Amino acid sequence: MGRRKTAKTSKALRRYSPYHQVRDGVPYPATMIVSGDADRNCNPLHARKMIARLQVATSSGLPVFLDYSPFRGHSPVLPLSERVEALTDRMTFLCEQLQLTA
Repeated sequence: MGRRKTAKTSKALRRYSPYHQVRDGVPYPATMIVSGDADRNCNPLHARKMIARLQVATSSGLPVFLDYSPFRGHSPVLPLSERVEALTDRMTFLCEQLQLTA
């Protein structure tokens, strides 16, 4: 691949990348990214890197965190207890952020 084509490809990928679109001082919403070692579609280090970038950049004071488990991924088969726990964590996060009460 020539230099010109590589530069064009790199520029296009940067515009497409959510990580490269994060800007300092922006009041980002509360964010929870779910990741795990069992993910075959997305390297779990990418989720860690994105969370770290958002934590540094946001000015909102809202939580930005990684919900990580070694057994999670895009399509792993988890025991029912693990699935219930993961869903409970996500629903709790959403309810807190939406200020829903029982």
